[in-house]
Amino acid sequence: VTIGGIGSWNLTGTGTILDLSGTNLTWGNTGSFTLSDTSSSAKTFIGGGRSYGPLVVVGGGTGILTLTGDNTFASVLIGSPKSILLTSGSHTIIVGNFTAIGGPNATISIASTISGSSATLSDAAGTVTCDYLVLQDSAATGGATWTAGEHSVDVSGNSGWVFSTTEGMSYSSFLRELRISTSGGTARGYRA
Repeated sequence: VTIGGIGSWNLTGTGTILDLSGTNLTWGNTGSFTLSDTSSSAKTFIGGGRSYGPLVVVGGGTGILTLTGDNTFASVLIGSPKSILLTSGSHTIIVGNFTAIGGPNATISIASTISGSSATLSDAAGTVTCDYLVLQDSAATGGATWTAGEHSVDVSGNSGWVFSTTEGMSYSSFLRELRISTSGGTARGYRA
């Protein structure tokens, strides 16, 4: 089976939303994938180690999105709130921009599928600027400067990310701020 051309794919639903791991598949499509499910159910994108156009992950759903395979994307945009798991040991290459900017009560979590074993994000050049991330077991490589942002949380096992030394928060500080901000029944987010 050959899939080619330029087209946009809007993927919704839950469970395995796309499986392109088949050996009898030739993928030549450079269009974008938009994953926009708003449910709280888990979703899986099985990329099969192929090259794709832009990946856009949006919608207010809290369900975890798992990206499997050593895939290459033209660019990546992640809206909030989102939880992204990358297969432990995988290598995801971003050719263009990687953008993941959450908000005070809408963080973006990026982690490996196995705690203590990292997954790699790679961008060759430039500066990747993110904010309001919760990062665990994420190795940022490739020559770009990976800036996590002043409101991001370094849980554990991360490498290559630049966390602000004056504004960034450790995981224990994050939990302490969350506990303080939700006392009295008023949730302010984790930053005062």
